[in-house]
Amino acid sequence: MAYDYMAQAAWFKDSLPWFGQEYEETRALMGDNYYSYGIEPNRKTLEAIYRYSYQQGLCSRELTIEELFEPESLELTESQA
Repeated sequence: MAYDYMAQAAWFKDSLPWFGQEYEETRALMGDNYYSYGIEPNRKTLEAIYRYSYQQGLCSRELTIEELFEPESLELTESQA
């Protein structure tokens, strides 16, 4: 719904003067699903966060997705939101 709103109506409700251009550039750079939902579409990003947290001394060990999310949430997809 958010993508549809931005594509069809946000340009005349938002104060950003070049909303349409910004929207198209964002889609070209990041794809149509730039607000991805769920573990799998975000796995690389989450794993990088855990790795950097460990490397920078913020965590005593490198965490995993499986230990930080409830098992039921690991299978959620965008359509189940």
